[in-house]
Amino acid sequence: MIMAYCDGANRISKPGMAACAWMINLPGGQVSRGYFLGPEPHTNNFAEYQGLLRLLRHLHEKEYSDVLIHCDSMLVVEQVNGRWDVKHKELLPFVNEAYGLLTAGHHRLVHVRGHGKNANATDNEGNDFVDKLCNEVLDREEKNRCESSTRQ
Repeated sequence: MIMAYCDGANRISKPGMAACAWMINLPGGQVSRGYFLGPEPHTNNFAEYQGLLRLLRHLHEKEYSDVLIHCDSMLVVEQVNGRWDVKHKELLPFVNEAYGLLTAGHHRLVHVRGHGKNANATDNEGNDFVDKLCNEVLDREEKNRCESSTRQ
C-alpha cells in the first residue's frame, strides 16, 4: 500500500504567513513538495487543507489509487470524512473538493498525532518530514523577505 502525508503551517500571526507540504512513499522512492501560500496571510486550517488538496490533485493527476493519507489536522480529517460539521463556510469548498478527490481515488484519510506545543517530533517519520518541509518553506520566505527589506 502506498502511504502519503500532508501538513500545513502558518507563522507570525493568525492568520499569517502560510505553507503546506506533502510526501508520498512510493516503491521507487519518495516524492515530496512544499509550497508557500502567500503573500496574503492565511489561517492554519487553510494551510492544512491546501496540503491535502495539493496532494490529492497530484495523486489524481498521476492516477494513483488506494493511497493511505496521513494528516495531523483532526479538523481536516473529520470534516472530509463527514464526521464533523463545517462551521466556517469558507472551508466548505475545500471539504467538497477533498471529499470528491478522496472518493474518486479510493484513498483513505486518517489522523496521525501532530506536534504539540512542547513536542519536537511525533515519532512518525512521514509526519515529521512534511512538518519540517513546511517550516523550511516558511524559513526560506522569511529570509527572502528580510533580505529584500534590507536592500531597499
